Amino acid sequence: MMVRLKKISINFYFRNPERKPVIIFHREHTDILRKFILFDIDYTVLDADGDVLHITPHLIALMIKNLRYLVRSFHIAKTTLSGRLYKIYLLSFIEYTKPKIVITLIDNSYLFQWVSRIYKKAEFYAIENGARNDVRGASDIMSMPNLFCFGNYDIDVFRNNGHLIDNYYPVGSLFGGYYKTEVSPSKVNINYEICMVSQWEPSILSNDSQPGRKDAFKLLDQYLNLYVNNHSCSMCIATRSNEYQVLNYYKTIYGKSVHIIQYDKFDFTTYKAMDFSSIIIASNSTAAVEAFGWGKKTLFCTLSRDKRYSYPVEDYCSVKTVSYDEFEKKLDFLRNMDYNVYLKSTERSRKYLMNYDFSMPAHKYIRNMILKRLGK
Repeated sequence: MMVRLKKISINFYFRNPERKPVIIFHREHTDILRKFILFDIDYTVLDADGDVLHITPHLIALMIKNLRYLVRSFHIAKTTLSGRLYKIYLLSFIEYTKPKIVITLIDNSYLFQWVSRIYKKAEFYAIENGARNDVRGASDIMSMPNLFCFGNYDIDVFRNNGHLIDNYYPVGSLFGGYYKTEVSPSKVNINYEICMVSQWEPSILSNDSQPGRKDAFKLLDQYLNLYVNNHSCSMCIATRSNEYQVLNYYKTIYGKSVHIIQYDKFDFTTYKAMDFSSIIIASNSTAAVEAFGWGKKTLFCTLSRDKRYSYPVEDYCSVKTVSYDEFEKKLDFLRNMDYNVYLKSTERSRKYLMNYDFSMPAHKYIRNMILKRLGK
């Protein structure tokens, strides 16, 4: 039975959840985990976003038993009573279903992290799905048993900032590794000289919640528009949002001088745009780091005072000064640089940021660990 309360959009199920060997902790990205990793493995989904609740005598009894964990919460001063009770519900859901593995693609979920430290009868796997530059200086400590991260750079950043991860597995990006080994053609045709990986979202474009990043993104667009017009380069923009506001912004800045590729997660549009381009340009985009790990010539333009968003890459791969002359000089240098020389000189930094092993990409590595845990 389902009861839907329109005002708060919660679905109540008056039956126990299914018992499966694997739980996906958040419904978001379920399709990705199923396609990449769990395609023949039984799993159930725990909607850990507060919009689905199972209410049964068995779960209520478990919640009452688990009330002793009510005060065992990270950052308890920041957590409401209802938030702590919801954590108890999540813990009780998992205790009832008795999974061997709990997995999430939302690695910075504090709900997942809390439960992973309380429930000891399952393995908890978090997969990094985005660069975590903001953990430097973060007030909230991340804590979990197992993290599949991009590279040793992440390990150093997390450890240096006091985050508590028991086991790191630097296996590269799940998305970038899957695309390059399962989707990318064996022979790639270059269609564009430059691919700019957009980080614009309507929320950043329309308000000043992130003024530093907003100004940096606008400055990068100004530099690129000037460069493309002065040098007659072919260029595409891989969008992050298909909202009219964002698309219209690009048309206003660039006119018809660039090709705008609208975002489609299931068609790997951003990865294809980068794959079919000679040089990738972005501010601090995760996708650009993924392409850098592939071996793509990449220019990171962190034109912001917030140095958290810069990467430890070769000087010719980074623009940190608000200067069009420097931007033009470095982009010219990359365009003219011999590709084999580029690969050799960036090998260490690429491996440090994105530890790809294309003979055992992240999706296969994680799947093998799950199968081993399940005894298959």
